[in-house]
Amino acid sequence: MIIDKSLLTEQQKLNLDYLFKQNNIPFYLQECGADNDRFMTFTNHVVKPDEKIKSKDIYPIFEEILIAFCKKHNIDLSGMYRCAINITFPSLKQPQQCGIHEDHDFPHKHMIIYMDNSDGDTVLLNNNNNEVTRISPDKYKIICFDSCLHYAERPTKDMRKVIVITFN
Repeated sequence: MIIDKSLLTEQQKLNLDYLFKQNNIPFYLQECGADNDRFMTFTNHVVKPDEKIKSKDIYPIFEEILIAFCKKHNIDLSGMYRCAINITFPSLKQPQQCGIHEDHDFPHKHMIIYMDNSDGDTVLLNNNNNEVTRISPDKYKIICFDSCLHYAERPTKDMRKVIVITFN
């Protein structure tokens, strides 16, 4: 796993912050992304749902960050599979989490860019569903890990705002 707290330039930080402040990007209410669990909802905007469709106005922002990250960490980049902006709202009921899942059924990497300091951790699991790593959000922190079972905890204080990119 890679944790990077220094990749983003000041301009990239401003661009990302602006995405969450403007009102012309549609966010859609979603049930938890994992098929086996429907009790957690969140909103998201899918920037790149597949190879043919891209949100043309904002896709280049994420592509630039992904390319810079892979170059800095010597990761061979074949392409981006999916990119989404997710916002999860606080819950008074804890623990509450998204279902355990993998984003794709083929080998890939995850990149998560935390856009706030909420308390909704990302939890990575082994094949027996035992916790291996717990990552707490820290604004502008980027984490990257190989495909594995994982889940996100619902925040209790503030919104959990993340950008999720899957790639290989």
